Amino acid sequence: MPSHHRGKGTAAKPHRVARQSKGKERDRTSYNTDSQGSLLPQRDDQDGTTHSLETRPNSCKGIAGEEEDDHAIRRPAFPIAMWDFDHCDPRKCSGKKLARLGLMRELRLGQRFHGIVMSPKGTRPVSPADRDIVIESGVAVVECSWARLDEIPFGKIRSPHERLLPYLIAANPVNYGKPFKLTCLEAIAAALYIVDCVDEAELLLSKFSWGHSFFEINGPLLLRYKTCRSADEISAMQENITSEIEAEAAQRKSENGQVGLEDDLLVANPNHAASAWRPHRELDLDSSDSDQSDSREEPQSMEQLHPEETVDTLGNTRRASKGPGDSGWAPHHSVTLTLTVITLSKTSRPVYIGKMSADGANVNKSTQTFTTALVLNAAVAAVEIGIFAVIHARFKKIYRPRTYLPLPSKRTTTTLADSPIGWIMAVIKADPKQIIHHNGLDAYMFVRFLRMMLWIFVPAWILTWVILLPVNAANSGGTQQGINKLTFGNIGLGAQNRYAAHLIILYIITFWIFYLIKQELAAFIPLRQEFLTSADHKRLAMSRTVLLTGIPNEMLTVEKLTQVCSYLPGGVKQIWINRDLKELPDFYDRRQKACQKLEAAETKLCKLAVQNKTKQEKKAAKAAKKSGEPAPSNGSESHPMTNMNADVEADASMAAKYVEQKQRPTCRPNSKIPCFGEKKDTIEWAREEIELCERELSERRPHWDDFTPKSSAFIQFNSQMAAHFFAQCLAHELPLRMAGRHIEVDREDVIWSTLNMNPYEQKIRYVLSWTMTIGLIILWAIPVAFVSAISNVSQLCQKASWLSWLCSLPVPINGIIQGILPPVALAVLFMLLPIVLRFFAIFEGIPLHSLVEVSLMKRYFMFLVIHGFLVVTVASGLINALPSLGSNPGGVVSLLANKLPGASVFFLTYIVTTTLSGAAGALLQIVPLILYYVKVKFLASTPRSVYGLQYSMGSVQFGTLWPNQSLLMVIALAYSIIAPLVNGFISLGFAFTWFVFKYLFIWVYDMPNHMETGGRYFPLAIHHIFVGLYIEELCLTGLWFLARNDTGGVSAIPEAIFAIILIVITVLYHTILFSGYGPLINYLPLSLGGSIEETEKLIASETQQGYSSDTSGKATDSKPSAFSNVNGDNKTTPLHAGAEKRNGSIKADSYKSDADEETTRAFDHPAAWVRQTPLWIPNDTLGIGKAEIAAANKLGIAASSEGATMDANGKCHVSRSPPGETWEEVEEQKQPEKVPNRS
Repeated sequence: MPSHHRGKGTAAKPHRVARQSKGKERDRTSYNTDSQGSLLPQRDDQDGTTHSLETRPNSCKGIAGEEEDDHAIRRPAFPIAMWDFDHCDPRKCSGKKLARLGLMRELRLGQRFHGIVMSPKGTRPVSPADRDIVIESGVAVVECSWARLDEIPFGKIRSPHERLLPYLIAANPVNYGKPFKLTCLEAIAAALYIVDCVDEAELLLSKFSWGHSFFEINGPLLLRYKTCRSADEISAMQENITSEIEAEAAQRKSENGQVGLEDDLLVANPNHAASAWRPHRELDLDSSDSDQSDSREEPQSMEQLHPEETVDTLGNTRRASKGPGDSGWAPHHSVTLTLTVITLSKTSRPVYIGKMSADGANVNKSTQTFTTALVLNAAVAAVEIGIFAVIHARFKKIYRPRTYLPLPSKRTTTTLADSPIGWIMAVIKADPKQIIHHNGLDAYMFVRFLRMMLWIFVPAWILTWVILLPVNAANSGGTQQGINKLTFGNIGLGAQNRYAAHLIILYIITFWIFYLIKQELAAFIPLRQEFLTSADHKRLAMSRTVLLTGIPNEMLTVEKLTQVCSYLPGGVKQIWINRDLKELPDFYDRRQKACQKLEAAETKLCKLAVQNKTKQEKKAAKAAKKSGEPAPSNGSESHPMTNMNADVEADASMAAKYVEQKQRPTCRPNSKIPCFGEKKDTIEWAREEIELCERELSERRPHWDDFTPKSSAFIQFNSQMAAHFFAQCLAHELPLRMAGRHIEVDREDVIWSTLNMNPYEQKIRYVLSWTMTIGLIILWAIPVAFVSAISNVSQLCQKASWLSWLCSLPVPINGIIQGILPPVALAVLFMLLPIVLRFFAIFEGIPLHSLVEVSLMKRYFMFLVIHGFLVVTVASGLINALPSLGSNPGGVVSLLANKLPGASVFFLTYIVTTTLSGAAGALLQIVPLILYYVKVKFLASTPRSVYGLQYSMGSVQFGTLWPNQSLLMVIALAYSIIAPLVNGFISLGFAFTWFVFKYLFIWVYDMPNHMETGGRYFPLAIHHIFVGLYIEELCLTGLWFLARNDTGGVSAIPEAIFAIILIVITVLYHTILFSGYGPLINYLPLSLGGSIEETEKLIASETQQGYSSDTSGKATDSKPSAFSNVNGDNKTTPLHAGAEKRNGSIKADSYKSDADEETTRAFDHPAAWVRQTPLWIPNDTLGIGKAEIAAANKLGIAASSEGATMDANGKCHVSRSPPGETWEEVEEQKQPEKVPNRS
């Protein structure tokens, strides 16, 4: 490669310019101004005539003066000027010297200059795109001192083309080897080199004895800048160069522990206020050097510049040390840059040697980053898997609860080996379809979606690694290093035809995904239909129930609605019209809370009495032992748990005997602020509250017809097909009337507070809800930026005076603020996000919890794609380029093109972290394991909470789980062609994630029955795949449109056109596919009517035959209702063995009466009919619990101790489900694992 270029790339030696002899007349080139004050070049002969300048073939526009005329001074054919503020000595200033030679003209303050101006006010760097401006209007510079920039009135320096210079090294004698500290001569020469006006630049530099050093030092950098096409590419190139230098400096320091020349090379440009690059370690500049960079006398030789230097035996040049901090190493003699080596000896000029030796210090930053993340996360995953393999057989409650906790018919039949390795094959071989039986179709389709990701990315992995990796890396002419060499961005300027391979692979992968999507949807539809029409599902009332909203007032009667539905096959079984219950729900909620408090207080009273009695006995025994007398016997005061005829009054007095009044449980019911308000005895207050609420509910409930009907109703049909027909029909002739129709409604799924909205209010809320969601997504950057700012508080306190007090804080406190608070705050922010988005969905008026999760999935996915992918991809480059984007908005396209390939390393790291350590963490479940034993030890204070801990199983929320997997898929698709390395790691990651969740849904999780949607999350996930395809295709289209060859021409237009065609094909396929499958996703087709009718007849006959067994106490295989959970610890309390819901008092005459009430009032608001849930108080050794139950029953409060006991240490134990739920005894009933004694 030549050391520099002339004209359009022809190499030439530097000009030999004759010095001007005294007395000889100078060339008469001058510059006049036009009407707007612009400088125009012209030449005046001695006779006064003016001639235009002849253009020379090897210059930008021509150089005035004849080379063969030794008495002529050649001048650039365009204006070169400066604003001079007289900060420097006129005899020593490089700008004034050029002016004296007639090569530069001074501008007056306020004079407009139409060329480019090198100014700290510039917002974008000079680039080859400015060539035309320079040729037509010239280049100017501000001549001033570095230390006095604040004094310059930049507002009066007028030019439409203010520019900055990129990273360059000073060659002037004062700041030799320092970045950015250029004289005005070097600044103008650098600008001319970049715009390819090489002759003019050499002409100016030739007037100074050290001028030749400037290009020879900066040649490699200038050649790289000249390959760029725009200011944005110059900025990206500068960032690459400085990153390489920074990496090399860090490597060298780590190797030899010394600070070398690289420290001088890591100084940020003081002109670049928003520079994208900042060194990790800022160095102080010598202010005196900076201030006088143009004022010192020019040395005539290198010996004069460094008179004290010597050459050691190795040929290294050294100078005398001047102090303890001066190593004597002369930086100007060996300036090391990334990929280049510049050397200088005493007897020769600096010479560009070429490529750097392959020490790899500067090219492995991205590789080391990814390798570190891979090794670290693989190690974490290995440790977590190893721990799981060792402990999973011991802690069955955490790692395999489905083997003994649910109903026998719901338990998993697949055994899990206890050995550390055998369990792996059990998970792999297990039939995933049993997940449908255990946890529903939603869970099965999630696992199937993960398997689908393997079908997408494993073939893409093989194809791209075999074809694209060699295309990208092998002799491609690219300049990328490390793993970036394997990316799309490594295709060199001379190998643009290789993009055809990327286009072909893009088409193959896209059509392969089309095929898989079609196959999976074709498999999903029959699965959903089979699930909805199965006998188990059709037994549920939800299979035939439709929630109708937006009903006009004239239709709010059972007769009118029955008439509307009478045209459907089978007709209507029952209709529940929702009403405005006024204060009724409030009394219902107050009763529920009072029951929770009373149950907890009664249990605490029993515990205090038992513990106090034990303490008294120990104290008496100790005293008796000391006195030698026998210990007193308290047997008469002890009531064995089998004594059912204990005297209630005696037991009550015994509670008072062992528990003082001040020890009794208290609360502040009338205070909304903790620790404030009047204290009351919890037991007495709760009993009074329950009595009050029961009285109010009993008085108001009989007047059901007096409550005003509202705009919604539940309609239960006799036939499942009728329910699906009605959900698809137009129910009213007016718009928005009876338009909201929701099929498959479970009463536990209903959000009662949203049912009474009129359709217009719901539409307004819909708009507001999505407006708030989009606004949150846009404004989310503000709190995240604030948290990020906290992590840099040590720098902020130095720059912002009002934060200076933070600098004076002690180091530990400052460390906590910077190191601990930001990640904690960020974690809290992202924990709050799903809660806020879920609130927006409920605010919208969505009437079902399951549909809220579906809406959350849409919103959360949108947020993750924008903030977790798009913003992360361009954040650093976009923020730092905001000033230049203000003047050139179109530059964002080029910025995206530059940033997208480079961000692949970050996303590789993210994929590895999420799929390895994240999935392994889900397998180990270390947090649930710890929390379980913490709760058992400290929080299991009541029988109901003990039951919830011992018999409940975990679950997941698909509204947040699925979007996280979809984000990984979108990232992988977007980079599948750009960075093929992603395909291998995402394939391994999805394989591990599939393995983990298959295990969890078979052996661990129990999804709530009322949250089942029948697989409606899966079609949304298919839409997410199309989002990933769109992003991938749009990114590649943009990259191909921006691709340039070695001549600067657009080189990938055919590929870009074919990519656009593929985008159109994808849109059409997406539209056609869902226009066909869309109706089948939500509703059952008429063709299934015959099989549905046969199933319904079979179920009806079974129900008729089984009625007697049901009424005799034999439980049916059904899920509990929501009203069994009094304390609210768990939203879903799975039933053990044969537990089934019985709403109402335990004094009820028969199960049949309660079951009938549940059937007839099933879809009325719970406040209208649900009885008080019985209190569950343990039977203690003193009999106090039974006394409290009797006292409660006297007041009409249902209570029981069935299946709940308390030992002498005050610890609760349970042997069955809570009262109000039946319990099926099973011969081979397994009790929950015993909690190890941790005392």
